[in-house]
Amino acid sequence: MSLNQRMSPSLSETIPTLQVPVCTTEGFTLVELLVVIGIAGIFMMIAVPAFQEWREHSAVNAATMAVFSKLKQARTVAVSDRRDVKIVFDTVNHDIIYDEYTRAVGVCSYCNNARLDLAQFSSLVVLTSNQASTTFKGNGSAVNNGTLKLKVGTYFKCITVNRIGRAYIQQAGQISANCNGI
Repeated sequence: MSLNQRMSPSLSETIPTLQVPVCTTEGFTLVELLVVIGIAGIFMMIAVPAFQEWREHSAVNAATMAVFSKLKQARTVAVSDRRDVKIVFDTVNHDIIYDEYTRAVGVCSYCNNARLDLAQFSSLVVLTSNQASTTFKGNGSAVNNGTLKLKVGTYFKCITVNRIGRAYIQQAGQISANCNGI
C-alpha cells in the first residue's frame, strides 16, 4: 500500500450510501373497504327513517304554530278594532285566508285578506276542519268555533277554538284518535 492510499480515505468511507426502503403495500384491502361500507349502510338504514319522521313532526309543529298565531291575531284584531274578523279554512288547497270577512260586506281599507299557505311548511301538510270558517266578534267571542287538524303522515296536531274565542293546541294526551270528530 502506498502512502497516498493510506492518507486519503476511500470513496466508500466518505460518501454515505443511500438506503432505499423496501416497498410495502399501503392502503386498505377490499375486505376492509366492504366492512366500512356495510357499517355506513347500517347507519343510513337507521338514520333515514328517523330523519323523515323528524321532518314530518317539524312541518306539523311549524304549521300548527303559524295557524295558532293567526287565530290569536284575528281575535286580537277583532277586539282592538271592534269588528268581525273571519278566518276561512280552505281544506282543498290546504291554506287559511285571514281577515276575509269583508268580502261579503264590501271594501275595507284596513282589512288585509292575507293567505297562509301551509305548503310552505311541507307539501304534505293536510288541513281538515269541522267548520269551514271561524269568525271572531268584536267582543272576542267566536262564531262557528271548532277544531282544526294539521297532519303529515300519521303525525297530527289539533287546534280548538272555543265559544269565548280562545284558541288552544291540544296536547298529545288530550287528543282523541279522531281529533274531536275530524
